[in-house]
Amino acid sequence: MRVVRAGAVVAVLALGACGGEGELGPPAVATVSVTPPTAIVEVGLTTPLAASPRDASGNTLTNPVTWSSSAATIASVNASGLVTGVAVGSATITAAADGIQGTAAITVVQRPVSSVTMSLNPPTILVGGTSQATVVTRDADGNVLTGRAFTLTIANPSIVTLSSGNILTGVAAGSVIITATSEGKSGAATLTVLPPPVATVSVTLDPASVVAGGNSQAAFEARDEAGNVLAGRVGTWSSSNLAVATISASTGAITANTAGSTSITATVEGTTGTAQLTVTAPGAVGIVTGTVTAADGITPIGDALVEVEGSGGGGGAGTAVASISTRSAPDGSYTLLNVPVGPQVIVASRGAFQAKVNVNVLEGQTVTAPKASLVTQGKLAYVPGVFDAIEDVVSNGLGNAIEEIQVSDLANPAVTSQYRIIFLNCGLDETEVGNAAVIANLKAFMQAGGTIYASDFAGIYVKDLFPTYEFDYVGDIQTITATITDASLQAFTGKTSVMIAYDLPSWTDITTLPTGAVVLLRGSYTSLDAPRTNQPLAFVIPHGSGRLVFTTFHNEAGATQDQIAVLRHFIYLP
Repeated sequence: MRVVRAGAVVAVLALGACGGEGELGPPAVATVSVTPPTAIVEVGLTTPLAASPRDASGNTLTNPVTWSSSAATIASVNASGLVTGVAVGSATITAAADGIQGTAAITVVQRPVSSVTMSLNPPTILVGGTSQATVVTRDADGNVLTGRAFTLTIANPSIVTLSSGNILTGVAAGSVIITATSEGKSGAATLTVLPPPVATVSVTLDPASVVAGGNSQAAFEARDEAGNVLAGRVGTWSSSNLAVATISASTGAITANTAGSTSITATVEGTTGTAQLTVTAPGAVGIVTGTVTAADGITPIGDALVEVEGSGGGGGAGTAVASISTRSAPDGSYTLLNVPVGPQVIVASRGAFQAKVNVNVLEGQTVTAPKASLVTQGKLAYVPGVFDAIEDVVSNGLGNAIEEIQVSDLANPAVTSQYRIIFLNCGLDETEVGNAAVIANLKAFMQAGGTIYASDFAGIYVKDLFPTYEFDYVGDIQTITATITDASLQAFTGKTSVMIAYDLPSWTDITTLPTGAVVLLRGSYTSLDAPRTNQPLAFVIPHGSGRLVFTTFHNEAGATQDQIAVLRHFIYLP
């Protein structure tokens, strides 16, 4: 039998006891995991994170954990791992236990827009007024979200326009929906634009003086405080003396009853305007004399139509009196008989020119009206030429404004449509001859009522417009006596023949008139030392509502006074 010593047994027991776990301490932390490893959190909201310390064998440990953020201004974290979104951006959240770390990637995003509210201050404006649009965006909890981008949409831009600063301006009366949209969410408000209030009302009567038993027509014009005309306003009419004249409350049609005067009043949205109507007894008339001149106030204009506005002669819309009209003499003078007593408007017109003057007619007396200086009712233009300057007759000689255009402009309707008469001077640029666009545009210009005046060498463009026209440049230098074949030209000049000077060694000899031409002047002359008898010197061709006028002569320095008078007639051609 083997014998073991007691001391050895004690030593063995003691060795086994010191090798136990209680003597070595708890297991060390080997890893720390954070869940979830990535997360997205909205600004102002929170998301929880959890940390799990483990030993080397993967066993979960309960060691204490501390939390930290790499960017607390983006995402903060508390002691329990609750992350709060602070601002848009990214941050790393770290959990540490016994020096061992684990992380989670956090992305902070804006809270999405859940609702959009828009307000308008004020919600009702006048035309020309402004309103401030204010947009408020909110999240799902009703919190206001600042700095969110939005767009404004106007349902009808013809009523309201939008400018910087979200300012809305009313341009026409009506109501329009304004919609604000941000991140797919929308809100809307209605802006009402009211027409501007009527500030003034002016009344006109056509005519302002009428014979008892006749009629007149009242019209009003409403304006706002800025003086802008307000269209589409409705007014009511009244007469202060119904015994003198009655008026339709809705149409403004006046019936004159007996001699006297009455105030005709228009009431528009509470604002009134008044004009005085004079009613004369039948037979209460006077005589009006006067003079018609060019715009310069000096040059007399003969054969102008002179009439009392509102008479049956066509001077106005009314038919209060019988036709009262005449034509001016070659010296511009005229006399109108049997003009009703009271305020009258005298209208003088010839061709594209017109003048209106006021006169107060006295019973049984002759009164002289102010000078009627004709001004153009449409703009005038000329194409410069080498041998002619009709613009001198138009502007310096008559006082009318005239604008220079180029031959290339003749193909452009945007240019030609601005004018009533276009003058083509002799010796103008011929580079556009045969240009189909020029031909088509000038024909359209005449078709719409325009007048083209061409002289001498400009006849090459007349040939384009009216192909049956034929001519030669063979006239000699000479002064001839021309016979006036046009009644209106005779009335304008007071003559049946005029002296025409040609001081170019070559000028237009008309060999074939264009189809439809009406000759205004004829004369006999020498061409290439050969006599030419009773040849056309000037003609007019109607085309659509307009016409073309052509003369073989022009206004060079050697032009006679007769010649200048004839040129004036063509400028004022009826």
